[in-house]
Formats: sequence, C-alpha cells, structure tokens
Amino acid sequence: MAVFVPDDFRRSIEGKRVQLIPMSFADTHSIVRWRNDPDIAAWFVSQHKFTAEGHERWLGSKLTSPEDFNWVLAEKGGPKIGALSIYNVDAVAGSAEFGRLMVGEASHRGRGFAKEACTVLLAHALASGLSNIFLDVKEANQGAIRLYLALGFEPRQANAEGLVRMTLQTR
Repeated sequence: MAVFVPDDFRRSIEGKRVQLIPMSFADTHSIVRWRNDPDIAAWFVSQHKFTAEGHERWLGSKLTSPEDFNWVLAEKGGPKIGALSIYNVDAVAGSAEFGRLMVGEASHRGRGFAKEACTVLLAHALASGLSNIFLDVKEANQGAIRLYLALGFEPRQANAEGLVRMTLQTR
C-alpha cells in the first residue's frame, strides 16, 4: 500500500486531453470569475460572492497545507477552463474529500473535460495512498451525481440541507 506524500499533490498531473496545474495566485481572476458565475455558484454550498482578496487569503492558507490540494483544470495545450480539489486529507486513515469541481468556461462544459479531470485526479489519489474518498453534492445537482456515479462513487446518505454524501472506497 502506498504511503500518502503531500508533495506528490503539489505538481501537475496530466491526462489525454487535460492537465491539472497546482492553483496559484495567478489564477485568482479566473477562479473568482468562474465561482461568481450563477450557473456554477448555484451548485456550491457557500453562496457568498467571491472576491480576489478573499480568494487569495483562502489560497494562501492552503498552499502549504498537508491536507488541502487545489488545481486548475486546463485543456492540454490550451486554456485554463476550471478547477478541482482534494481536501480534508487524513493521511493516517487514507481518506480525503473530493470536490470544488467546476468547469468555468461555458464553451468547455458538457465535453468530457470534468470526467477526464476527475478520473485522472482520482487515479492519482488512489495511487498515492488514499483509499477512502468522499464528496458531498447537492441532491438537485443530477448532472454531477450522474458523473460521480460513472466514476464509481456510491451514494451513502442525504442530509437535511439537501446534500448527498457519496463515497469511493477501494479497500
């Protein structure tokens, strides 16, 4: 069994059509624009308006964290189009939360970039020693639920806030 090494999550990860690039302060403008897009914001639990200052403060607290890893999603050889994360990592338990997924560029939605990015990141996480990955998704977000089911996540429970906990367990 692999041992989780945080530095393995501080590098770029590539798929056939996507590249996951560690998020940096240079990505602030895009992240804020995407996250404030009503078509994206509706699916996040936090509904507050994002600002550059707030995002940079948040990102600054995550850049060296051993339990929170964030990437921007880029079309390989092309533009940055979204973001996703692995966070709440418990290296001892081999568990982590998956999420903060968004394809921010509307022209790239529905074209399989999210699925490939998730597949690549989940494969990396599993190979890096994480064996219990979970997420929370709004019950009304049926598109995301279909994606997560296709990736092998299983619904476990719904809570009073309308969030469905899904897990991907490999042991």
